[in-house]
Amino acid sequence: MRLFIGLELPAAIKTQVLATHMPLAHARWQTDEQLHLTLNFLGNVPDNDCAGIKRLVRTFGLGHFNLILTGAGHFHHRAIWLGAQPESPLRRLHERLADALVPLGIARDTRPFRPHVTVARLGKGAEATPYLEAWSHFRSAPFPVNRISLFASTPGAGGSRYDIIARSGS
Repeated sequence: MRLFIGLELPAAIKTQVLATHMPLAHARWQTDEQLHLTLNFLGNVPDNDCAGIKRLVRTFGLGHFNLILTGAGHFHHRAIWLGAQPESPLRRLHERLADALVPLGIARDTRPFRPHVTVARLGKGAEATPYLEAWSHFRSAPFPVNRISLFASTPGAGGSRYDIIARSGS
C-alpha cells in the first residue's frame, strides 16, 4: 500500500486554494479531494506493516498550532504549490514523525522537507510563470492544525486518489 502522513485542509481553505486555479496549458489541477499537506512520504508499505503505522498515527500527540498557506512556487516546472507558514512547527512535526517511523521499518526520506500544498501537476511544455506571478502574494486565512492523517494513495488516470485510513486522536 502506498502511504503518506499529512494534514487535511479545512473546507474553507480548500475553497481559497481552488480559487487560484487559472487557465494554464498542460496543467492538471488538484481537486478538492486531492488537496493536503504531506508531512512524511512512506512509499509502498507491505500490508502487514500498516497496523503499526496506523497505531502510531492514532496515538501521536502533536499539540495545536495555526498555519497559513502563503506564496507560490514550483518544483522544476513539474508541480505548482502554495507554501505553508510558519515552517518551524511543521519541520518539528516532520522530524518527530520520521524518528517514530524508523522503529517501524520506515527509512528516513533523504529529500529536503519543503512544507507545501500541491495545486497542480504540470505536463511537458507547461509554464509555471503565469501562476507564480498571479499568486506570489497569496495568503490564506489562518487555520488550526490539531491532527495528522494517514493517507493511502492510489494512482489513477485523473491523478491519485487519497483515502484516509487513520487519524490522530481516533
